[in-house]
Amino acid sequence: SELSNQRVLSAEVERLQVELEAQRQREGDLKFELDRARAARKELEQRYEGIDPRRVVAEDTALAEARDTLARERAAHERQLGELEGKIKWYASNQELITANDEQLKAQKERIAQLEQQLAFYEGESAAAAVAGDKADAKKPMGGRVSGAKVSVGGAGGGAGAKRVKELEARKKELEARVKELERALEERGSSSIASLVAAARPRPEESAEVKRLNQKCAKLAEELESARNESVRKLRSLRQEYDRLRVSYESALSDARKSAAAAEKREADMAKRGGVNATKVRDLERQVEELRRFYSRKCRSLQEQLEEAQKANAEHKDREETRKAKAKEARLAKTIERERQER
Repeated sequence: SELSNQRVLSAEVERLQVELEAQRQREGDLKFELDRARAARKELEQRYEGIDPRRVVAEDTALAEARDTLARERAAHERQLGELEGKIKWYASNQELITANDEQLKAQKERIAQLEQQLAFYEGESAAAAVAGDKADAKKPMGGRVSGAKVSVGGAGGGAGAKRVKELEARKKELEARVKELERALEERGSSSIASLVAAARPRPEESAEVKRLNQKCAKLAEELESARNESVRKLRSLRQEYDRLRVSYESALSDARKSAAAAEKREADMAKRGGVNATKVRDLERQVEELRRFYSRKCRSLQEQLEEAQKANAEHKDREETRKAKAKEARLAKTIERERQER
């Protein structure tokens, strides 16, 4: 009994599946007939209105192709804009580094000015002490000169702080030792022994080596400055070439967009003469092309302004760096010469 029931059910299922498949086939045939009837009705309506269906299809195809071309151009421009925005971010980060360097240079410049003021102050005191010593030499023996040096150095050190006092004390001891050498030379050979005075006042070998080292360092800094200047010029040339390439690329893209707009206008005129129905679509496409042209024109101007600002900032930074290095070089040379003059 169960076996017979299963057979009946299986037969019923197969019959229903066959009927379902037949209904699906009939539904497909009806849809095909319906689509064909709609197409025939549309063709009749267009012929009644005086429109060629084949021409409408061709115009729709051309419009679709124009939209595809516009989409591809827009995607290409978006990629280029992404690259340019990345470069602008790099310029911005580079500008931040330049600003930080400017602040550091400003602080160093202020520090150099303070050191120059201190140097001028100590040079003035040294000159005053030298004049006082010369006047005392005309009236006092060599021992009195030593005492005067002690008083002068001690007074200067008291006004400059504990660290400066230690430095001046060391310098004072060195001068006292040299004065004693001069006194011994005078006692041994007489007061007219100029050769002894010259030998005692001659710069020490380590001082001459220091002067030579400073001169070599100045030459090395000059070479580094020239190398940095050449590198800046090379980078500016590279940026200029990149800017020119992008400008030509955008001008070409804008020219293509204008050609597309002109073609769209021509198609719109032809369709207006024939009484076409796609004038609104063409105007919309023209409007999109015009908006795209304005958008990229603004982008080009903005990129050009940012590039000019980056070039200007780089040039100002280079000038400030050269001025700072030149001042530092002059200050070191002046200190070296002044130290040699004082020690002699």
